[in-house]
Amino acid sequence: MTEQRALWSVDETTSIRSYTLGNFRTIPQIQQISEETQFEMEVVGNILPFKTNNYVVEQLIDWDNVPNDPMYVLTFPQKGMLIPEHYDKMASTLRSGADKKKLHVLQTTFACN
Repeated sequence: MTEQRALWSVDETTSIRSYTLGNFRTIPQIQQISEETQFEMEVVGNILPFKTNNYVVEQLIDWDNVPNDPMYVLTFPQKGMLIPEHYDKMASTLRSGADKKKLHVLQTTFACN
């Protein structure tokens, strides 16, 4: 029987911090990713749900293997998750500076398709 070690020490006072579309750009590792990829995450995250936490970001993702790390792919929105038409429409809407109401209408339209 092998012994399993905890990734976070029981002595640490680490608290869980959630990341969503509203604050994912504050993740230090994300700041090392191209602005284009960050925008792609924002586009997809405006259509599909997105939430993660610091445990996943700090302990489970191999940032030296991004964008190929499986946990990264499962956690962060990827452009390929959308059909091109939906991606392009949301991207152009975001670039135009649309307000939340217009974004919501577009999100609802995609949810019905």
